[in-house]
Amino acid sequence: VSAGIDLPASERLADLLKWFAATGAQWDAPLAERLANEFTVPLQRPLRTLSRGQQVLASLLCALAARPQVLLLDEPFH
Repeated sequence: VSAGIDLPASERLADLLKWFAATGAQWDAPLAERLANEFTVPLQRPLRTLSRGQQVLASLLCALAARPQVLLLDEPFH
C-alpha cells in the first residue's frame, strides 16, 4: 500500500469492497468491514471526501482483507 495510491474517487468504500469481493476467492468481507470500523473509515461516503489518512487506511484494509500469504510492512503503525 503506497501513500500515493489513488482510489476511485467517485466510489464509496462499500462499493470498492464489493468489487474486491467479486474479484478473488481469498477476500475476507467480514474482516474488511471490521477493519473499516476499527480504522473509523466510513463505508458510505465517496472516497474523495475522506481525509488522506482515511484513504491510506482504506487502501490498507483492502490489502489486509485480501488475506495475502505475505505482508511486508516498512513502518509500524497503531
